[in-house]
Amino acid sequence: MGDGAGAYNLACTYQNLGDYRKAVAWFRRALDAGDLSALVPLAQAELYGCGTRRNSKAALAKLQRIAGWNNVSWISPFDREQAMIVLAASLRDGWLLRRDYPASLKWLRRAAKLGSAEAIGLLEDLGE
Repeated sequence: MGDGAGAYNLACTYQNLGDYRKAVAWFRRALDAGDLSALVPLAQAELYGCGTRRNSKAALAKLQRIAGWNNVSWISPFDREQAMIVLAASLRDGWLLRRDYPASLKWLRRAAKLGSAEAIGLLEDLGE
C-alpha cells in the first residue's frame, strides 16, 4: 500500500524465516515505495542467487553504485558501509569475480573510515 518501511520490515521477517523469494518480493515493493535501504539486500540476493536468479554483474554494479554515493541524504551511511563490506568480501574471497586483495582492503578501509565497527574488526583480523 505504499508503505516502504512496512514492506521492508515484512521482507526482513521473510528473510529471517528463510523464505527468500517472498523476502525479495517485499524488498522490491519497499524499493518501489521509495525505501532505498532495500537496495543492499536486493543486491545481495542477486549476488548470491537467493530468492531470485543470480546476476552477479548487476549485483556488483548496484553495490559499487551504493558504496560510491557520498554525502547523499537518500542512502544511509549504514547501507553504504554494508555495500562496501559485501564488495570487500567478494573481492577477498574471489567468489563470483577475480580475487583482488588490494581492492578488498580499499573497500574495508573506506567502510572503516565511515565508522563501520565490522570493517574495523575485519581489518584488525587481517593485520591492518
